[in-house]
Parts: sequence; structure tokens; C-alpha cells
Amino acid sequence: MYNFLYGNLRLGNFQKGITLAASWAWGVSIIVGMQIFQTKGIESFAIWAAANSLTLALLGWIFTKVPAEVSMLSELMPAWGIPIYSALTYAIQFFSVLVNITAIKTAFKMLGFVDYWPVFVALVFAGVFLWGFSHAVKGNIVKYSLWMALLLYVLWVPAQVRLIQSTTADINFALYGALILFCAPVLDQQMWQRRKAFGAGIKPFLWASGLFALYMVMVGLAAAVGVGGYTVSLVILLVAGSTLASALSAISCYHKTKNSARVGMVLVFFLAATCTIFNLSVIQIWVLYGSLRIPFALFAFYRILSRKS
Repeated sequence: MYNFLYGNLRLGNFQKGITLAASWAWGVSIIVGMQIFQTKGIESFAIWAAANSLTLALLGWIFTKVPAEVSMLSELMPAWGIPIYSALTYAIQFFSVLVNITAIKTAFKMLGFVDYWPVFVALVFAGVFLWGFSHAVKGNIVKYSLWMALLLYVLWVPAQVRLIQSTTADINFALYGALILFCAPVLDQQMWQRRKAFGAGIKPFLWASGLFALYMVMVGLAAAVGVGGYTVSLVILLVAGSTLASALSAISCYHKTKNSARVGMVLVFFLAATCTIFNLSVIQIWVLYGSLRIPFALFAFYRILSRKS
């Protein structure tokens, strides 16, 4: 069961950083990032992208305050908070599965093959169901490398750059978005799972922060030159597939046996897939729970930082 949950991989800090960045990306990041750049301006995008990247470094520092044996945020909560944080972090993994399945469905629709998205998500599910965390991590590394290579390739062609300036309202939106982003990863079991698997060091998170920042730069450039829908669709599939696998693997952490973990994956996967019939946009799903995380994350920060060594 331990290997199913945490693998048995010998990775360098750079490789650990890739899988952290890939699991943090979510399929919506390129859609939202390009929309922010093109509609709210370069300054707003810069704030949003910086927060999106730096939050991984912040999380790495927070994790240095947590004992190495801790594998879930709920283990650090007082008795009354254990069921609350267990349910909350489990729900966040459900939303991660839902958001990324929705992103994959959106990408297939953009490609003109909307009827085939269930095949893609089923393949992602099968890999994690059979091989657990190790499969998710190896897939993260491969998918991150592919989507960055794809963005680099399409940005190689000279194009006219289009920039707009941000208004005060746009910057205020980005600052609030930054608050949401800084509060997000501490509640994400995908991050706790990787921290347990990789050890308590901060270096993988610093690599992850830099690697995610590089991805954000590529997203900004893609928005500036107006990269076409076909390329964006392929990047969405790689990003969303990466985070979907990570989210399904993180579900395993809430179960004590491999069989029960697989049952949990199946239930979450099919419930999330069923919810796609409501045709919610990825932004609507994000808005549904993004702001609600803030008070829970702030208490988690307080709880961790106020611990006595």
C-alpha cells in the first residue's frame, strides 16, 4: 500500500520540481492565463502569474515547519478540526478531478472531437488505478516536458505581439486572485502526498516555483502572439491529464488499503464525470469554491506556524 500511495522513485530535485509544478498546473491555467492577459492586461497577468508561481515556494517553506512523518493537513488540526479538514481536502480533490475532466472535455470540443473525451479520461484513470502514485509522477514529468516543448515550438514562429494595459479594477482583480492562489496549495492533498514521498526539503518546491514561472511566461507569450486553438487544446489535454492523474492518486491517501483506495478513485471519478452533464465552465467551477478556501487556509497557516518545535 505504501508504494501505491507514495511510490518508490529515486528522483532528483529537478524532477521532483517538475511533478510538483505539473500537478499544480490544472487544465484551466492556460485558458485563464490567456484570458487574463488578453482582457485584463499585462500588469494584471504579471501579478496573477507571479502569485501562481511563488505560492509553491511559500508552500515549501511552510512544509519545513511540519514534521516529516505528517502526510495530511488534518493530522495537524485540533480534534474538532480533523473531520472538517479531512472532508474539505477530500472535496478539493473531487473538484480537481471535476475541473480537469471538464477542461479535457473543453479541449476535445475545441479540436472538433467532443465525443472522444471519455476515452482520454478513461485512459488517465486506468493508469493511476493500476499503478498508483509512481504512474502519476512519471506521467507528470513526461506531460510537462511535452507541453513546454509544444509551446516553445509554436512560439518560435515570429508574430505580431499585442499588449493591453491593465486598469485599476483589473489589478484589484489580480490581487484578490493572488490571495486565493496563495491559500490554495496548503489545502491540496496532491502537495502533501508529494511532500511525504519526496521528503521534507524545500529544494523541490523552489524548483517547482521556477518551473511553473517558466510555464507562466510561455502562457503570457502565447496570449501575446495569439497562439491558435489547436495548440492550446493540446496543451490543455497535457496539463489537465497531468493534474487529473495526480488528483486521482491523492484520493488514495484517504484510504487504508489498496482495494479501498481504488474504490474511492472509481466513485470520485464517475461522480465527477457525471457532473460534466451540467456543462459548467471551468471558471464557474473555480469560482464555486475558490474563495471559500481562504479562511480554512489562513487557519492552517496559523496552526502550522504556531507549532512549537
